Order: sequence, then structure tokens, then C-alpha cells
Amino acid sequence: MYVRHGRPGPVSGSVDLVSLKHAADSLNGDVGYGTNWSEANVATALGIPDVSGDGIPDIWARLRSDGATRIYNPSRTSTGAAVKVVLNVDWNQIKAFG
Repeated sequence: MYVRHGRPGPVSGSVDLVSLKHAADSLNGDVGYGTNWSEANVATALGIPDVSGDGIPDIWARLRSDGATRIYNPSRTSTGAAVKVVLNVDWNQIKAFG
């Protein structure tokens, strides 16, 4: 998995959203972040607002191994281990409606 840091925006504390479109326009390109976050291991990963209170956005992920949804409270350099299994359901077995 990679993280892309945006360039500072015109207002203090803001981000230039255009700088997030392409790695070449970002602050330092696409930077490796965490380990084992390959498509073969992780079915879905979603960045969410900071719920742990440390000022760093958190991640919900569904692993392919068991289909359970986990929450990660990453640091600035690594995702670390999951802190909680949020939904202990094998979502790999759930079929879409329609």
C-alpha cells in the first residue's frame, strides 16, 4: 500500500487537492506504507477520519483470509496491527442485492 502526501494549500493547515491527483504532483510521490497490504491479502481498505484521537486518519479493512472487517490506528510511518475486529462476519460470502 502507498500513501500520497499532498502539497500545502493556500490556507494554513489546508492541502492542495490537485496535488493528490498524480504522484508526480504530490509532495513526495507515492510512499510505501505498511506491509502485507497487497491485493491478494486485502479485499477492501478505506481511509476514515481519525477515530483514535491521535490526529492521523484511520483505516477500515476487510481481509481476504477471513472476510472480517478490522480497524487500524496507524502511525505516520506504518499501519501497525489491527486494533479491533469491527465486524466478525465473513463478508467474502455475502452476495450483492439486486
